[in-house]
Amino acid sequence: MFVSAGAQYSFAIFQPVLLEEFGWTRGMISLGPTLNVITMLIFGLVGGYLVYHIGPKWAVIIGAVIGGIGVALLSTITQVWHFILIYGVLVPIGIALSYWIATIATVRRWFMRRAALMVSVVMMESGLGIVFLVPAAHARIEA
Repeated sequence: MFVSAGAQYSFAIFQPVLLEEFGWTRGMISLGPTLNVITMLIFGLVGGYLVYHIGPKWAVIIGAVIGGIGVALLSTITQVWHFILIYGVLVPIGIALSYWIATIATVRRWFMRRAALMVSVVMMESGLGIVFLVPAAHARIEA
């Protein structure tokens, strides 16, 4: 939850760099975040199916591998369509499979008593990922 939230919500940090580095316009890269949300909605359903059929552990592992590959490939982009394909399709597939659905399903299975408290603790990790990883990404870009 911590890493996925940090990756998901750090686009605003990278957008000015993309605009300056490649000379793209906001209109050119806006399809990436739009597809990101749509892809995540669709693959959220796939994530639920995978959690039910192969278990949350494997859904998270598959999602983490796909998302990790996607984030690594973001460092290789040179064309706007690379960004749109990787950030708009590949990265959100990984995030959708490993983020909310598998994590909440796992917590609900582990904690029958005080389940609401445990779900809220897990959800807190999302907020902490945003609070710590987004500024860390910004500091890394500035360095």
